[in-house]
Amino acid sequence: MIDLANLISQFEPLDGLHFVENSRTGERSRCFIAPRGNDSPDGLTNLTQPIHQTIEIYTFNETDIQNGDFLTATKETQHGTVFAEYRGICGESTKFKPFQVATLKVQAL
Repeated sequence: MIDLANLISQFEPLDGLHFVENSRTGERSRCFIAPRGNDSPDGLTNLTQPIHQTIEIYTFNETDIQNGDFLTATKETQHGTVFAEYRGICGESTKFKPFQVATLKVQAL
């Protein structure tokens, strides 16, 4: 069984604090952001073609995430400065005993 609080704490010194905010509920909670894949266009067309990225968001089961929710996931310093932000619509989250995983498709135009 994975201990989510332990997993999150292991990455804090290297990767900052991770948060997810749900635009439907306005709820903001701690999470762990894991990049899973990129679909980048070739160098000649990257100004006209979108870049697609898939990330997984690991958070507690108490966090209300439903299929089709618009999420904003951020990585922040200890002082609250945002150094990475991901926005997109998530699919249905997969729930495990201590945590849930939501997949987020991010598209940069």
